[in-house]
Amino acid sequence: MIKISNLTHIYKQADCGIVALNDISLNIHDGEFVVFAGRNGSGKSTLAKHLNGLLTPTKGIIEVDGLKTHLEENLWKVRQRVGMIFQNPDNQIVATVVEEDVAFGLENLGIPRNEIRERVDNALKSVHMLKYARFEPHLLSGGQKQRVAIAGVLAMKPKYLVLDEPTSMLDPKGKKEVIEIVRKLNSEQEVTVILITHSVDEVIYADRVVAMDCGAIVSDASPRSFFGDTKLLKEIGIEPPPAVLLSRELKNEGYNLKEALSIKELAGNLCSLN
Repeated sequence: MIKISNLTHIYKQADCGIVALNDISLNIHDGEFVVFAGRNGSGKSTLAKHLNGLLTPTKGIIEVDGLKTHLEENLWKVRQRVGMIFQNPDNQIVATVVEEDVAFGLENLGIPRNEIRERVDNALKSVHMLKYARFEPHLLSGGQKQRVAIAGVLAMKPKYLVLDEPTSMLDPKGKKEVIEIVRKLNSEQEVTVILITHSVDEVIYADRVVAMDCGAIVSDASPRSFFGDTKLLKEIGIEPPPAVLLSRELKNEGYNLKEALSIKELAGNLCSLN
């Protein structure tokens, strides 16, 4: 479990400080798929960087399986447990061949060569990129590059996967590919997923949505409850998914419909009408 207790983070600039996170407390349980949502500047990315010790708290404590992230002697173990994926996959790809890139972290750990081979193949298979093992990364699409970046983290066998806006630079096809991979990792391999996103279409797959605004948590709810709180959504500048909006319009027109989160769910609800 990741336990966040009274976390405050202040970025120091000249003679003043900017409060990015303000007294946040939250637990993330093993196997969960948690989405952090909110507008730019709400504190989502700052929080993500605390989860594996890239940033340390100004005040408060973060514990990963009981390991306090602000203690330097714990950082290695914390980062073995918590893998990070960022917006731009090019910033995480360091080798000129896909399989060599996935193997990079393992080689630095001194993992035996036969185990490296097995881990690399398994990681690439998990993200459907095994057939591209000998490709040069610059020949891949944005979505494929991001999947390679994910494979590089998966090869390290993290317990938690933190993804900070991983689809923001991708086209619709690439976004779909990456989110499908992340969902499978969570449901089939029981990897705990923490996804930071602006995309409401990605929020609907979460177990929990933690909404942030001005460095504070303003909601912690299921996707259905979150999108049902129209007052909160307006306050934090988030538009519901198209399926939610269409469901409401149809209900206003007299159709006896349950509110749907996805187009697929909406289609099912419409088919069930007498």
